[in-house]
Amino acid sequence: MSESRAQHTTPSSGRRPARHPAVERPPSWSPLATRHGAHHPGHRPAAAPHPRAQFPRARGCLLLLLLLLGVLAGLALSPLFSRAGSASSLVRLGGVLAPPPGSVLLGPVPPRRAITLDVVLVPRDPAGLAALASSVSDPSSPRFRHFLAPAAVAARFAPSRAVVSAVRSGLAARGLSGGVLSDGGLVVSYATTAGVLESAFSLGLSDYRVPGRPSPSYGASAGPLLGRAIAPAVAFVAGLSDFDAALAEGAPESRAVPGRAVTSSGSSGGPVPCAAAVATGGMTADTLASAYDLSPLYGAGDFGQGVRVALFELEPFRADDVARYASCYGLAPRLAVQRVDGGAGVGAGSGEAASDVESLLSVAPRARLSVYEGPWSESGVIDTYSAIVLGSRAAVLSTSWGICEGELSPGLSAAEDSIFEEAAAGGMSVVAASGDHGSEDCATGWGSPADALSVADPAAQPFVTGVGGTTLSPGPRGQLRERVWNVPGSFGGSGGGGASADFPEPSFQRGVAPGAPGRLVPDVSAFSSSSTGDAVVQDGVWSTYGGTSIAAPTWAGLLALADAEKGCAAPVGFADPLLYRLAGRAPAAHFHDITSGDNDYLGDHPGAYGATVGYDRASGLGSPGAGLAAALC
Repeated sequence: MSESRAQHTTPSSGRRPARHPAVERPPSWSPLATRHGAHHPGHRPAAAPHPRAQFPRARGCLLLLLLLLGVLAGLALSPLFSRAGSASSLVRLGGVLAPPPGSVLLGPVPPRRAITLDVVLVPRDPAGLAALASSVSDPSSPRFRHFLAPAAVAARFAPSRAVVSAVRSGLAARGLSGGVLSDGGLVVSYATTAGVLESAFSLGLSDYRVPGRPSPSYGASAGPLLGRAIAPAVAFVAGLSDFDAALAEGAPESRAVPGRAVTSSGSSGGPVPCAAAVATGGMTADTLASAYDLSPLYGAGDFGQGVRVALFELEPFRADDVARYASCYGLAPRLAVQRVDGGAGVGAGSGEAASDVESLLSVAPRARLSVYEGPWSESGVIDTYSAIVLGSRAAVLSTSWGICEGELSPGLSAAEDSIFEEAAAGGMSVVAASGDHGSEDCATGWGSPADALSVADPAAQPFVTGVGGTTLSPGPRGQLRERVWNVPGSFGGSGGGGASADFPEPSFQRGVAPGAPGRLVPDVSAFSSSSTGDAVVQDGVWSTYGGTSIAAPTWAGLLALADAEKGCAAPVGFADPLLYRLAGRAPAAHFHDITSGDNDYLGDHPGAYGATVGYDRASGLGSPGAGLAAALC
């Protein structure tokens, strides 16, 4: 903990001492390293026997001859070493992500295949950035909500021009040139080819047929080989593999389940659905507003107006789907699409992006929405998050995309952490779906045992609010009962939760769960049930959609309502420290505590994790309660 954090009791940045990839010495015997990083030290020429003192003339002639030969050899070899560097001047950064089990090697990647590569740099003063992000988010700190503008964050923490120039020059010397520096100064992007990449980083790229994927995936034989002088400035190189493409945390439901409809008693004062939405039997905006006590906000004229919310997407959506949804509710959404790295294609996608937009509109119908669409790749993830944090001017970022923490490429988590620290320093709230496979987020993955306890990234990031899932059902006297979402079957799922293996317990969670092995998720929860689903329009058809994908934009909408509250002098920013403080002081006034159900999706970990009074790893602090938005202001 830094001195400033110790003085002000600011939230910990959540860094483990070994969170950045290890730097390994490269093999000198081959341009390619083995997957396990084995290396064979190069042989040095044997030292010449020291001449005896009684032969001074012979010694002088010998030294002169050796000096002449050394000069000639240096002239002959200098082009080679100026490009490739000697073994002692190069280091290999981190490791690689292995192919998924069952993958079939197809052969080398064609050298002319186009590849987008991101070289993510280490921020200038990483400890200072973490301390600032923590202090401006901590309600007990004198710097609370003294946010910096994104440009000021970049100017203060982006690597210096000298560092950027050295990295570019070092990579150009190895054949990789033409990189474009991001607005925030943390990422140098290259549009290159497989052959150039292999030569520049001394590695091999191979294609694989991966089970469950329609097209081949590729991976690297080793981490990138970098000049020793620039390696400390590089946090991660994205684009060496596409094995860890992020997954949408959503569960599409093609039809409503009869008899599962959830209805509210009375109007919420917010958006009112048309008959088509009601007919799906899914959750509608008015019912959700009643469940989460949004009526006072709507009654005071707070619909999120003036607040910009950015949605992170790795797929396109049909604009007419959103238009049809908005027409049903009588809304006129303010919506813009920003395409990063060429965007995510065209068409309806899987329905994830449309569901995100529509779920957010149902809570904050007058917020200004910016949908950032990037390609489904490591570099697409980095570039899209970076574009939102440093270029969108949004107060809230919502993402429903994630992946099991254990299946990330080495270094990707740390690269994301720096971006989310910049978001917190600039006053941006970031919310992420916690996953749909309960306490075993790798249940459908391949990087860890399917039944291992695991959590999702980026929900488990220390500067992200992770959102878990619940179900709502009719109760006595028109009340709605809420429990942890856990539904087995092909259209089922369960809200993600557990302890991070990458990040330690942050200070704002201390005392919540004594002895916690790491950063705990979720922080909060909201309706996610795949049995009922959210009534949405996807690919021209009304249907229902479930998963924590709809819980994340629900919380993003709530934060937008809080930011739009009259009298709010600053945006909420990273919300977790204040959320935990409110829960510690008056939980019933701000949260609906979820006390029933569990998220042991596979049934392999009885009690991991069950809902209890107060915080738990199945539902976090609970779902939004009356007065929460006002208290966040």
